Amino acid sequence: MAKILSKIVDKVIFPAASLVVGKVVGMYIAIQSFGYDWHVKNYTPDSSFFTVRFVFDTPEAALNVNTFSNMFMFGLVFLISVFVVMLAVFLHASHQNPRVISQLAKLNLLGLIRNTQDILTDAMTWFTALWISSLIIIYSTFIGSSFLWIAPVSFVLSLILSAILISDLDKELTPRAKLQ
Repeated sequence: MAKILSKIVDKVIFPAASLVVGKVVGMYIAIQSFGYDWHVKNYTPDSSFFTVRFVFDTPEAALNVNTFSNMFMFGLVFLISVFVVMLAVFLHASHQNPRVISQLAKLNLLGLIRNTQDILTDAMTWFTALWISSLIIIYSTFIGSSFLWIAPVSFVLSLILSAILISDLDKELTPRAKLQ
């Protein structure tokens, strides 16, 4: 049980860190690109970490930085999720024919072929991160701290990528159900 829990934690750390790093790097790039002035403010006397806020001189600056950092965070997680879907669709062990395996062996890339368990665990963790980033963007849009167009775009892209993965997993699991 401890080994399984350790493996799950190992799989979850990188997607969770990608959300945080994507948001922070996106903020940094936006602040540097647009030249906004900012400072950190603590809103409670107990100096709790969760009450620290980034404060900008204008509401427009805060809106632009938050929107850009949301886009960067979503883009990072989305690109990695696309990579996971490509692995699932094109390099799944059950989908391979001998020609593809031969080509990958010649290029010394057989490590790219993945089994169902690895694909499912990676897909679940990355798609959880993808949908969390979409929910963060939807919430930011709802409270008015992000541009309106980013919420439907992130939602639709997450939905499309999820449908592709579900379709591939359905193809993988359907033959097994018919055999039983």
